[in-house]
Amino acid sequence: MKIKNQSDVVEQHLIQHWMYFQHTKKSVKVDTSEIKWISASPYNRGIYAGTRHIEPALGICSRKGEEPLWIVGPSSYDNLGPVLHKNGFVPYEKWIGMIQHIQEKEYIHTGIEGFRCKRVHTEAELKEWITVYIDGYQKPKEYQADFLERFGELMQHTDQYHLYLGLYHNRPAVAGSLFFL
Repeated sequence: MKIKNQSDVVEQHLIQHWMYFQHTKKSVKVDTSEIKWISASPYNRGIYAGTRHIEPALGICSRKGEEPLWIVGPSSYDNLGPVLHKNGFVPYEKWIGMIQHIQEKEYIHTGIEGFRCKRVHTEAELKEWITVYIDGYQKPKEYQADFLERFGELMQHTDQYHLYLGLYHNRPAVAGSLFFL
């Protein structure tokens, strides 16, 4: 399958990934063709603004958790930056994402000595995953219970969202996730 513009596919997957959090308890969303916003404590994410107005989404921002973040991607309109700045947003990181069609390629894993990766299934493994996640993304430790609740719900209610823990010499070293469409 040929992809005309991989950036568009990556962005659509990223939008679907974040909007999946709407299926967890206590989440608030705006999910229209013009605005996509999810507040799932401690996350507050604006993912898509098809219009020139972000104020409707800002009105539902939770007062708990992280300061609101807005993801600016290829489909974002040209002057979104100034509109976000006017509303108190500051640049956080560049837009990132990946695309991979596993069916189209042959993968050979030669491995790294002392490294192994396992899927997270238990609460104890989830706690390890969250510890690495908090450290790696420099999240406040006080969000640990929120992350445990949020990701625990995702693990229980879907087979589309997988968490993986990378171990280096049997010590947790990296946290990752996969979202299957």
